[in-house]
Amino acid sequence: MKRISKIISFIIICSLFQLPVWSAESTTPKPYAEDEFPLFMKDFRRAEIITLGSMPFITFNVTLAYSLGKYVDHNFDSDYVPNPFSKSSDSAYSTDEQVGIILTSLGISLGIGLTDLIVRTVKRKSSKKRAQIQSGPIKITPISEDPEASRIRPPEPPEMNPKEEPAPSNEKKGRVLQVISEENLPGAE
Repeated sequence: MKRISKIISFIIICSLFQLPVWSAESTTPKPYAEDEFPLFMKDFRRAEIITLGSMPFITFNVTLAYSLGKYVDHNFDSDYVPNPFSKSSDSAYSTDEQVGIILTSLGISLGIGLTDLIVRTVKRKSSKKRAQIQSGPIKITPISEDPEASRIRPPEPPEMNPKEEPAPSNEKKGRVLQVISEENLPGAE
């Protein structure tokens, strides 16, 4: 027994000298660089986090929906009232039902993670396309130098005699025009 304790204490003492506590180098970890991980690894990691993070919430909702369906199938019997927080009841789930609930919730969670992955990938590709389209310098060519351009003349304004008043569309506008017209102004004689 003494021999084993001597060996163990020798190993512990030797391992103390191997610790980096007394080393001169800094043991502070460096932050990750932007290009340290490929983009697809970051996307898959995000999809994994979303899938595993949504699993408990999806499992709760699937269990509740399954319990509600079971309650309806048994003609609203009080023994089958959905209560996901009960510890035991007459309507406890069989092994097959538990496996079905877990697989259903896993499938839904996986679908949510893959949907996020696809949406992010499509958004990134469309933003890259937009950046490629808009990346070049904008060149403005005068219309006189462009052989494919054609001049379009603006429409001529209708000719009006400056002393004529336009015909009023209703009586109120006509009265307003009469009051404002130059002939009715005092001192216009």
